[in-house]
Amino acid sequence: MAQTFEIWMEGYRATGERGTAQMIGTGIGDTFDEAVKDYMKWNPKHGIEENGRSRYVSDEVYKNRRSNWNI
Repeated sequence: MAQTFEIWMEGYRATGERGTAQMIGTGIGDTFDEAVKDYMKWNPKHGIEENGRSRYVSDEVYKNRRSNWNI
């Protein structure tokens, strides 16, 4: 059953810089991945990219990734 998911960008703190977590928007789907794709469909300037294998140093790291998405 489809549900609404909130899509957030995590915060960071590094080299004296920092940013807080921010809600990007919402999407509808049976899974979080479907909801992200739904959000992307309705928001063409979303800036979200799907993580592919080439982004990771090994197959093991790719298989153990925490998320399919980055922004």
